[in-house]
Amino acid sequence: MARVFYLILFITISVYGHSQSLPGDHNGSSPDEMEHKIVAGGSLGFQFGSIMVINVNPILGYRITPLFTGGGGFIYQHFRDRRYSTEYSTNVYGGRLFLQHDLFRDIYAYGEYEYLMYEGYDRMGNIRDITSQNMLVGGGYKQWFSQRAYAYIQLLYNLNETIHTPYSNPVFRTGFLVRF
Repeated sequence: MARVFYLILFITISVYGHSQSLPGDHNGSSPDEMEHKIVAGGSLGFQFGSIMVINVNPILGYRITPLFTGGGGFIYQHFRDRRYSTEYSTNVYGGRLFLQHDLFRDIYAYGEYEYLMYEGYDRMGNIRDITSQNMLVGGGYKQWFSQRAYAYIQLLYNLNETIHTPYSNPVFRTGFLVRF
């Protein structure tokens, strides 16, 4: 795990050094774009039926340069499975730290560390507190609504998938962000 962390740290530092740009570079950035350095948004998700899932994932970030954004967010998920004779229900809580590097105006590279806590079954069938630490990497696409707001779709891969990870690879996400 330490090797993966240092590898991602090295790549991040390399990308940060490379991401310094001048106005008018390949992404069309201008000095006016950097007036809006705070980004906020996130995602909401709902699924109903035998398996019910409700997701609320707000995020807040800071545009360090026109091409590089870092930030964090909270994670809440309610999960209920009524497919079996014994109903299973849990709440997943956690947080995330992310780094995003815009490669083009609409396409970006993305990395995230995620820490989750929930009650789940152990190998003996007993309910206990479970933690899951996940390192997700991948990319995304932005669909702009205006010069300051966009929806996104991400395709991520969890480098640390375990039996305690509440989802499997690949991970698809969608949401929105607004620059302030």
